[in-house]
Amino acid sequence: MNSSKTQLNILIVEDEVPIANGLIGFLRLNPRYNPHWIGNGKDGLEYILKHSPDIVILDIKLPKLTGLEVLKQLKNRMDKMPVVIMVSGQGDMEAVIAAFRLGAYDYFQKPVSPKDLDQTIHRTEQYCKLVKALGEREKEVMFLKEQVGIASRHKLIGASKETRRVKALISTISKSSDACILITGESGTGKEVVARQVHQESERASHHFVAVNCTALSESLFESEMFGHVKGSFTGAVSDRTGFLEFANGGTLLLDEIAELKPELQVKLLRVLDARTYFKVGSTQERKFDVRVIAATNRNIDEMVANGSFRQDLLYRLNTFQIHLEPLRNRVDDIAPLSNYFLEEFSASKNQVKPLLTEGAKQALLTYNYPGNVRELRNAIERAWILSGGGEIIAEHFQFYKATPKSFNLFDNENLNLEEIEKYTILEALKKCNYKRKETSILLGLTPQSLDRRMVKYGIERKG
Repeated sequence: MNSSKTQLNILIVEDEVPIANGLIGFLRLNPRYNPHWIGNGKDGLEYILKHSPDIVILDIKLPKLTGLEVLKQLKNRMDKMPVVIMVSGQGDMEAVIAAFRLGAYDYFQKPVSPKDLDQTIHRTEQYCKLVKALGEREKEVMFLKEQVGIASRHKLIGASKETRRVKALISTISKSSDACILITGESGTGKEVVARQVHQESERASHHFVAVNCTALSESLFESEMFGHVKGSFTGAVSDRTGFLEFANGGTLLLDEIAELKPELQVKLLRVLDARTYFKVGSTQERKFDVRVIAATNRNIDEMVANGSFRQDLLYRLNTFQIHLEPLRNRVDDIAPLSNYFLEEFSASKNQVKPLLTEGAKQALLTYNYPGNVRELRNAIERAWILSGGGEIIAEHFQFYKATPKSFNLFDNENLNLEEIEKYTILEALKKCNYKRKETSILLGLTPQSLDRRMVKYGIERKG
């Protein structure tokens, strides 16, 4: 029942016309009641499914479909049934008991007392208000539990100087709940983890954190996804849609891979961030939003501004604060605590004792270069944990990509070029995996989509 309505929509499903007319006449005496009458179960069921009245007064004995059959259909086909008050004749107590088991709220025996019916409707309103309040509290509790779970799974782990610097920066920045943040760093360094930690330490932690992958925002869907749309605004808009900004209102919006956003969409985003207002597609109502925007990228965004592929004014808007994440190879002191954390995570998920790492395994972890950064380390630990079968983990359980002498020559070159190194690493990984996209992405610690983008970037042909 929607308590915000000025009227209660009440459906009477009754085949005896005098009884139905009497009920309608009485209910119409109260301006808050909007009664409607249908004379058989089949049409009554269709009306309820289509219009969702607040209250249904349902006779047990009806033509076409009985009241019990209607009640069964409602229970199976509706997420939230209306309040159903059953009406029965003499000798129908077994049917009444069955109706209660199916979710009926109350029942009357014919002839129905108008005074008793009015009192029941009043009790029904109070009951629904309590149910609604309880549901809202349960949602709040579930949301808080979800946030606690997410926070425990997305913690910034590490003991290195760089990680301590980032933690201190997060602590400072989080106190400013409005300023935009730009997080930069290679793929797999933990940019979303940092964004979530900023959210959790801010005053916005009790609201939603929404992560949006900008590579998935096409020009045709950008406004609908970001701002939402109203029913009928375009072909296929069969219902209202909540956009990312509305869903994240009061909380934090992460625009991941912001550098992949097309120039024409950068203009729209900048306009909205400057105005702090937007319009749903198909609506003329201007809406305000209160969202902290965090952007993240693994690209050199300053170079993109220089070559004209990313708007400088948008960068200024997003870059109130910048947090740069160093690759894992530059913060070796984080490897041991991260490995321990991942082992605890995997073991706890199966209620198993955390396996021990042998000295050889620890050495293997510390000497690897991690082109896929923390994401690759997590994958390596998971594989080793599975291969160990619950016993101790040895060096052979890790399936690290072995660099060839040629790759070492790349790193020894005085004129290091990160893109050349990345391209070479991808080519070698593809060869090792016989150009199988999924296996290659796992080996590199990338998602298949990230691998595809890099292959397109470097002009690497897909085979197989």
